[in-house]
Amino acid sequence: MNDARRFFFGLLAGSVLAASLYAAAIWFALGIPVPSTLVPWGFIKSKVEMAAAVSSPKILFVGGSSVDNGINAKHAGEVTGLPAVNMGFWAGLGPEYILDKVRQVAKPGDLVVLIMEYGQFNWSGECRYWVGEEMLPLVLCRDPQFFLSRPLEEQFHFAIRMSPAFLGECLQERVHPVTSVSPDGFFKSHDSCGDVTNNITANLSNPLPIGNTPKDPIWHLSHPLPADAKGFSVVADFIDWARKSAVTVVATYPNVARNPAYEKADSQVTVKRVKDFYRSMNVPLLGSFEASEFSPECFFDTHYHLQADSAVRRTELLIPLLAPYLPGQSKQ
Repeated sequence: MNDARRFFFGLLAGSVLAASLYAAAIWFALGIPVPSTLVPWGFIKSKVEMAAAVSSPKILFVGGSSVDNGINAKHAGEVTGLPAVNMGFWAGLGPEYILDKVRQVAKPGDLVVLIMEYGQFNWSGECRYWVGEEMLPLVLCRDPQFFLSRPLEEQFHFAIRMSPAFLGECLQERVHPVTSVSPDGFFKSHDSCGDVTNNITANLSNPLPIGNTPKDPIWHLSHPLPADAKGFSVVADFIDWARKSAVTVVATYPNVARNPAYEKADSQVTVKRVKDFYRSMNVPLLGSFEASEFSPECFFDTHYHLQADSAVRRTELLIPLLAPYLPGQSKQ
């Protein structure tokens, strides 16, 4: 066998081996309820089921933890007379996964209020898919339908990012399954509308990591957002789906702790690009960036998480802006 043929067969064998290893890795993880995913999956599942049980037309407030800790859907429902659900998860799940959950529960006539954190519009690396370490175990272990619905290219990116520690946990669960208990922690910290109920300073026991306190600037806001940010196409796909599904979409800025860094040019670039994106999609962007800023003293822990009374105030400021887009209202 000459060198060229030896190289070819070696390359082919290596490719087959690599593909087999990736397939085996996915098999180890797919649908295996590892204990570490129990509570976060209970959180996601509870919010989706809560929204699915609410009749339409309804209001869905959508985003990461800035929504979970920054909007009071119960108050919005009381004022508007429409059922409202807080579908704030956490930003580490990524925009594609969060919006997939919204697709499952949004019905014709509903109003979706997008309040996407700045970090959800772009992420590090060259990969155009969000495959964060917080999202990966949940999708593979608890939500295999989402994984299997993704293009093969995206599934490949999921597979190659599984850590040895995670695969070891999956293997251990396959060999020695652990009896799971109900993740009732969600119901102790959230109400029937999905709003956080324990976001008061008296409940804050652990010191915050440096860089995430209310007085620290948000990295993705204090740095310029690229014009071709990867998250724009993900949000655009959702908006297109909503229009075809007779679901109204509006957007607003996420609540943030006021910081001098946001007065600088880099932050202004980011805010403008978010504004330009929604304008290009013909989606109303309600309010102003300045109105989304609150004093650091209004925050529970991080620079996105408002205390309970401030979340009500934030909601009260938003409700009049939503009025023209509520079901049955004129948008002129």
